[in-house]
Amino acid sequence: MVVFSDISQRKADELRLGEQMDRVTWAGHVHEALNEERMELHAQPIVELATGRTVQHELLIRMRDRNGALVIEFVRDLVVNQASQEVVRAIVGLARGFGQRTVAEGAEDHRTLDLLRELGVDYAQGYGIARPAAVAEVLGGQIRRTGDGPAGRRHPS
Repeated sequence: MVVFSDISQRKADELRLGEQMDRVTWAGHVHEALNEERMELHAQPIVELATGRTVQHELLIRMRDRNGALVIEFVRDLVVNQASQEVVRAIVGLARGFGQRTVAEGAEDHRTLDLLRELGVDYAQGYGIARPAAVAEVLGGQIRRTGDGPAGRRHPS
């Protein structure tokens, strides 16, 4: 006699627990970075793809690891991955259906920008347009500086 049992609930619970553990782990990393002053505020332009015009800057809080490297993850395979292209095409279709515009993050090169434009994405940001920079560098004299921050860096007010 062979007995089968449905383990789908157990697998779903294990997956949910794993996701919760990942969140707790990341919360710990963020807490450590805050305590060790490894968080930085950057500004990155968002560009209208049809015109190439910068329409606004997105403020990004960036976390550095203990070696000083930025902790960032991007999906970078749009140009070579047909499945990613179909996902973007579907998202653009959904956004249009709801009367919304789309912003693609992580446009790292001109080929990706061209493909995003072809797929109907409205706006993009990423290293292919400009690298994030300290807010004071991007906005220049528009920010009043009040003094040195905890690590000797000037912080905008």
